[in-house]
Amino acid sequence: MVEHADIYRAPGPTDPQAKPFDAARALDELCQAHERLDTLHYAILHWIHWCRIPDLSPLQVAILYILSRGPQQPSRLGMALFHRDRPLAYSLKPLLSRGLIEERPHRHDGRAKLLHVTPAGLAVLRRFGVRDEAMTALARIPGALDRPAFKDAGA
Repeated sequence: MVEHADIYRAPGPTDPQAKPFDAARALDELCQAHERLDTLHYAILHWIHWCRIPDLSPLQVAILYILSRGPQQPSRLGMALFHRDRPLAYSLKPLLSRGLIEERPHRHDGRAKLLHVTPAGLAVLRRFGVRDEAMTALARIPGALDRPAFKDAGA
């Protein structure tokens, strides 16, 4: 993969050695990333079918997985999943109604809600093949969860 700074940092007085924006290179990277995402999406769809969990989408399984690592505000969850095409609510409602996730008030912001995975949601992940040790593996790597989208969101 191309480093973020290699593509996007423009030369200027603070960094005269920076490379100018390379549009063709950035588009090539974007196309490769989409191809990889399509491949992974198909693999997850196949695995969902094989595990006999056909009523969940790959996005919903990803939601359960992210929430298994810690509660999230819906907006941060959407950022973590790069979900911008339609509101995430369409994927959350079935998970909430089935009891796989739950909404709780934010501890510090009374207006905000945090989404939590439930024991039933964790059971679906285990059925899917995600083990508890895999769910917490990133938390053991220093700095791995420092991106704002993966932080605990104040729970």
